[in-house]
Amino acid sequence: MVDPVGVGSAYRVLAELLSGPVTKQLLERASYSPLLARNIAGVGVDELAAQHHQAFGWAVFAQQGVFMDAGTWEMAHSSRCLMRVYADIAYQCSEDVPADHLSNILGALAHCVSLGARTEEVQWDLLSHHAMRWMPALVSAVQRVGNRFPSAILEQTEDLLRYHLEELTKRGWEPESFQLPAPAIDLDDSETTLGDIADFLVCPARCGIFLSRLDIREAVRVALCSSGFGPRRTMLLASIRTAVKHERLNLLVGAIDDRYRQWISALERRAADGLDRRLVEPW
Repeated sequence: MVDPVGVGSAYRVLAELLSGPVTKQLLERASYSPLLARNIAGVGVDELAAQHHQAFGWAVFAQQGVFMDAGTWEMAHSSRCLMRVYADIAYQCSEDVPADHLSNILGALAHCVSLGARTEEVQWDLLSHHAMRWMPALVSAVQRVGNRFPSAILEQTEDLLRYHLEELTKRGWEPESFQLPAPAIDLDDSETTLGDIADFLVCPARCGIFLSRLDIREAVRVALCSSGFGPRRTMLLASIRTAVKHERLNLLVGAIDDRYRQWISALERRAADGLDRRLVEPW
């Protein structure tokens, strides 16, 4: 049986770490985790806050819809599903971040744990359908940003989620496999536009990889073209257009392909280290 006090407290601290802001008081609470303490020690609050912002506020977005929803215009699907779950357990999610933000999912799990065994089905649903399916992709995306503190937050989060899932499995809840939506883009179709390609590349559930702003910027640097600023789709569309204009599309495609190969290698290493292959193989 999951310890409602210890696990619930851990979920709440991790939820605050994911949503921010990073404060001295929050770091003191987080330092009860040896893993987090090692990545906090000797680093100033401002530097840790900067790492947090670069990873979670600029490069990668810890939202289920960003990773799992099938289209850029359908990003509200995960939020709508989760709002129904939250209503069923009378959980008031934070309005500071979207409903499908990982911090809200962790908050809901903390709430469920405090209610005990009668919420086991909801706990299983939150874990197996709304947290663990995209955690390997989120962890890999943040690790590529290269900052230790945000990576440690996610490593600790994933460890706790896996422990919670294993405890429920012991009580008879069976693990489930899943598949990502089939990629839906035809590059040979004359009606496929550059915008369609950009839409495809910003949806991990369709293209199989999360391309962060950092990834896009690095690919553009290799291809010797420009991406501009703004959301990832805007950056990708601008980079594709300039690559086509200057006949460097092959360089841009090669740079993106390099990132995809790095992504696959990272996931394979994590599977080799013991992460459930049912969570890794769809990616």
